[in-house]
Amino acid sequence: MQAAIGTMGILAALACLVAPVLTRRYKKRTLFMALCVLDIVVRVILWFCGYQSLILLFSLLGLSTLFVMMSNLFVSAMIVDTIEYAEYHTHKRCAAITFSGQTFTGKMSVAVGGGLIGVYLTLIDYVPQAATQSESVLNGLFFGISLLPAIGSLVRMIIMYFFDFTEDKHAEISRLLAERREQQSAAALTDTPARVSAVD
Repeated sequence: MQAAIGTMGILAALACLVAPVLTRRYKKRTLFMALCVLDIVVRVILWFCGYQSLILLFSLLGLSTLFVMMSNLFVSAMIVDTIEYAEYHTHKRCAAITFSGQTFTGKMSVAVGGGLIGVYLTLIDYVPQAATQSESVLNGLFFGISLLPAIGSLVRMIIMYFFDFTEDKHAEISRLLAERREQQSAAALTDTPARVSAVD
């Protein structure tokens, strides 16, 4: 089972290499929303198919892993785009703060997620290290890998719906920043002779 999970992760990581090709044709926000829809569809199919067939179970989970990993790539790319947005409005380039904030939230999500998993296992009466689990526990575990993540993807879509900083706005902000830098450079050049004359 561990080998199957590892293989799915490796295949999903390799499939993510096509992400740059997709971003040349489609907007990252659109791709993110599409991947969330695909993840929801796959997990709903998984719920109705059940967990009796391990081959089908791992195949669908592998697809879901691929969609989630690729959507996370686009989230990171959109976070990078916000650096110019912050610079335009604050006149300060805070790339280090942006990336450190992303790292912090990533670690915090792992910690919070781990705690919530423990709470969920308690709610479904999971018995650690037991040879067998009751049918209600198995159904609860199956719900936790099928419909519950689908609800999470739906929440991600709702949040992303309000994110409107697309590639077009990023290009416009980048153009305005370039013009501002040119004006600042020109002002610095014209100010330098005046300072020299004042010193003379």
